[in-house]
Amino acid sequence: MQHFRECLGECSWDVLREADVNRTDDAFNGVIRSRMNLIFPEKTRAKKTSVTVAWITRGIRVSCKNKRALYEGWVSEEYYKKYVKVLKQVIEQAKIISN
Repeated sequence: MQHFRECLGECSWDVLREADVNRTDDAFNGVIRSRMNLIFPEKTRAKKTSVTVAWITRGIRVSCKNKRALYEGWVSEEYYKKYVKVLKQVIEQAKIISN
């Protein structure tokens, strides 16, 4: 941030003495934008690749989403625990079958 301030201090602000307000605003924005791009360049990140695992079926994905919805929703704790127990069993069986 200090480097950005120093860079702005080195700028020529004579463009702000323009009589037309629109030109002054455009010039000001141009100076700020160019200095920001210089000091804080835009960085691109690599997109995270999703891991595809053979045992994770469409049904398991749907069930996991439902489990999250049940956790956040208005269901009894007993029903949620039963759902989680069954889901764990299904996941374990899917892992065994895929190996």
